[in-house]
Amino acid sequence: MRILVVQWDYPAARRRAAELRDAGHDVAIEANDGGAAYRKARTDLPDVIVLDLAYRPTLTRQATRALNRLFGNRLLFVDGDEHVRDRVRRQAPQARFTTADELVATLAEYRPPPYGEP
Repeated sequence: MRILVVQWDYPAARRRAAELRDAGHDVAIEANDGGAAYRKARTDLPDVIVLDLAYRPTLTRQATRALNRLFGNRLLFVDGDEHVRDRVRRQAPQARFTTADELVATLAEYRPPPYGEP
């Protein structure tokens, strides 16, 4: 599965990408800029976009605004407190949520919708 990891802590993003690659996924990372994440997603058309809510959730919510327009049914948020998750749920109602511990298992069960479907 093609995955874009959007996480503002580059060393943590590299660790997450390594874990996902070990599980057999093709992984790209964006750790610097929400606009770059959007451009990368438009170019690469990932099956799922994994966004971390534990570190700098305000930046993640800003990136979500852009990503949700085209990729709302492909957004998968990891961790974050309940208040942050509730705000993101209102912003991206089609998104899914999981924990870091359950991420690999969640992705194993995930079936991305075909592009062009809402």
